Amino acid sequence: MAAAPKTFSATSKEDGEAKLEALKKEMGWHTTRTQTVDPGNVRYDGIVKYMATEHLHDEDEVRYMERGRLYFDARDRQDRWVRVQLGPGDHLVLAPNTYHRFIPRDPPVSPKPQPNC
Repeated sequence: MAAAPKTFSATSKEDGEAKLEALKKEMGWHTTRTQTVDPGNVRYDGIVKYMATEHLHDEDEVRYMERGRLYFDARDRQDRWVRVQLGPGDHLVLAPNTYHRFIPRDPPVSPKPQPNC
């Protein structure tokens, strides 16, 4: 079981972007993947359904909120759900193999970018 997510609360969108850039540099991440979750997108329902289903990844995952709000749930080492609310400029870091899910609160939601190791 993985550790609970590390969260970074921003005082502004700019503050969040600066913290994210520092984290990317510290971790040696050079690439990002952006996923916009917007009710206007024809794939919105499928994206939200996938995000709300418990899943895990075999690599570090960073979620950065450009706009909107969402609830991010992750399982801790005792197999309990930990809920974090993310808003503009906030981001979190998940260790590999951490079960998690996302629940949009105020669409549109943009968890971005996800640095890849």
